[in-house]
Amino acid sequence: MIFSPGDLFLILPELLVITAACVVLALEPVLHSSQKDGLVWLSLGTLAICMGLTASQMNHAASGFGGLVVIDAYGCFWKLLLYFVTGLTILLSYSYLREERLYFGEYYGFVLLALSGMMVMVSAADLLTIYLGTELMSLSLYVMAGLKRSEPRSLEASAKYFVLGAFSSGILLYGISLLYGATGSTRLPAIAVAISGRSLDDPLLLFATILLAVGFSFKLAVVPFHMWTPDVYQGAPTSVTAFMAVASKAASFGAFLRVFVEGLGGLKTNWSAIFLLLCTATLVLGNIVALVQTNIKRMLAYSSIAHAGYALIGVVAAGRVEGSAGGTNGIASVLLYS
Repeated sequence: MIFSPGDLFLILPELLVITAACVVLALEPVLHSSQKDGLVWLSLGTLAICMGLTASQMNHAASGFGGLVVIDAYGCFWKLLLYFVTGLTILLSYSYLREERLYFGEYYGFVLLALSGMMVMVSAADLLTIYLGTELMSLSLYVMAGLKRSEPRSLEASAKYFVLGAFSSGILLYGISLLYGATGSTRLPAIAVAISGRSLDDPLLLFATILLAVGFSFKLAVVPFHMWTPDVYQGAPTSVTAFMAVASKAASFGAFLRVFVEGLGGLKTNWSAIFLLLCTATLVLGNIVALVQTNIKRMLAYSSIAHAGYALIGVVAAGRVEGSAGGTNGIASVLLYS
């Protein structure tokens, strides 16, 4: 990897978010309870600064750390969306945590750590970097899902999310390893060059694509890899449920599109058929099962599953519509729907 000091400026928003998270976690044990409101404003102030920095990068394209990270309009769009959702989550959590007597200052630290992982996911141009961002996001969400430590349902949600999340991460990592074996690289541009002119007739490439699809489908809560979603949404605190339903799914779609459109775009006629089946199953099951739910958070969980199916329509269009305009419109539809 080639490194230059200028690369640090490219990831300055990520560095600020991670620094703010560490400061929140360090100050929380030493601050008096009446002073912990400052952690909220520290978090919101960091988001405001990062929003300005990311907006200034919107019209520039650059890569850093030897191509591991790319700064472009696509990644900046997702980051701005994530800042907005995270800010709303923090504002929602301020009164909710007090009402539920769950005011833990480290909560805001974990929100920022999850956000930093999401930012890495949408800006990475390397599969291993995307994986590291996914794990940083997931580990923070595991803790946040079990924030209601006195309620068995919340602890059950955290445990289920951890077990199935670890399982999906293993599948994703195995798919990355197979794709590295088939192409000789984990960087998306190099993968795109290596698979040009090839098809899924290559068994190694076929299994790698399937495993990557399964790994991302867990993160997106796509049928039939959705089984964790209703229990986790129901057991987690409401503010955490909102954060997972919007922010984590948006970041997962951002990384998912970058991998399959930029890295595996040469196989789009093949993988689009896979996602057509997943899209249809997700739309049908998500909408029908939501009708019979008696718990509003479980109903919203199945609604979230159905919305993932609607977003996948754009992914299918990006793969099946001929011409660059069709692919661009498909990606744009996912961005707009998110």
